Amino acid sequence: MEEKSAQTSTDRRMNMTDKTLDYYNKNAQSFVSGTVSVKFTQIQDKFLEN
Repeated sequence: MEEKSAQTSTDRRMNMTDKTLDYYNKNAQSFVSGTVSVKFTQIQDKFLEN
């Protein structure tokens, strides 16, 4: 019985992984297009101050 529930848990993790990868694969170009020209030097500088 425990083996079956462990398999079910593994299946759920794999399903979520597949959904996550599918999302990123479908939206990668849109993300790049929308962020490639963003100027983030002010935010970056905050990390470099320390």
